[in-house]
Amino acid sequence: MIEHAVAQHDAIVAAILAGDPEAARRAVAEHSAGTAALLRGFLS
Repeated sequence: MIEHAVAQHDAIVAAILAGDPEAARRAVAEHSAGTAALLRGFLS
């Protein structure tokens, strides 16, 4: 789980540094959706 989150963070940073806001947006959305699902699992 942590390795996957690190890979997502790396993708977000890489997209930002590459000046690709659409790729950064997609990476953040994917990461946010995964985090939300994880939290729902913990809280239910």
